[in-house]
Amino acid sequence: MAKLIYYGRQSETFQRLQYLPGTTVLQALNYLDVEQFYNADSSSCIVLFERRTQIEDLTAISYLHLHTPKAYIILLTDELSENEREKYHKSGVNDTISANPSLEELYQKLVFVDHHEKQLMSETAKVSNVVSRMDKVDEKHLPNLLELHFVHLLKYPWFYRQGHL
Repeated sequence: MAKLIYYGRQSETFQRLQYLPGTTVLQALNYLDVEQFYNADSSSCIVLFERRTQIEDLTAISYLHLHTPKAYIILLTDELSENEREKYHKSGVNDTISANPSLEELYQKLVFVDHHEKQLMSETAKVSNVVSRMDKVDEKHLPNLLELHFVHLLKYPWFYRQGHL
């Protein structure tokens, strides 16, 4: 199973995570610690990210998304508004789970991510690839692309609400 990094300050949560079978759990107190653990072997890992303040979280998650490309980030949170969910997703959160999940619930999620790692990471790679190609768009074609994007948005609003783009 992939390496598990707990980004949080709750010692009780960290202690509980030690009981997950077949998992190495590391505790990071800041996002630089996460990057250091990740860079130790650059293999894929799962980051359980404890929600704090939105501005602090979005900064850390954006940094991790950029500097740890094989990390699957799961936000530990109880409730998110639609606006907050969108912001966290755009910053790089891959999934969410309740702030205090049972070990069984957490283990099932970790097993799912571990078994579907190639598919989950390839989806992330596709999105990154599209974004990097958009940076190379010739400026003279930009108005046409924006118009096409806007027409698509009006025609298929559900596509955007579900986070497909």
